[in-house]
Amino acid sequence: MLGNNGEYKEYIYMQDNAPIHTSYKTRVWLNAYDIKTLPWPPYSLDCNPIKHL
Repeated sequence: MLGNNGEYKEYIYMQDNAPIHTSYKTRVWLNAYDIKTLPWPPYSLDCNPIKHL
């Protein structure tokens, strides 16, 4: 991707593991456009402390 000054910058797309984000079609599209994604564990811990009170 190009930054504001026209220089090439590499970005990493961050997404959760929702089924729509990990579907075959989504992965193929991301690969076709050479979009890198940040790896996430299949089940990450819920860090919302209010939920556990």
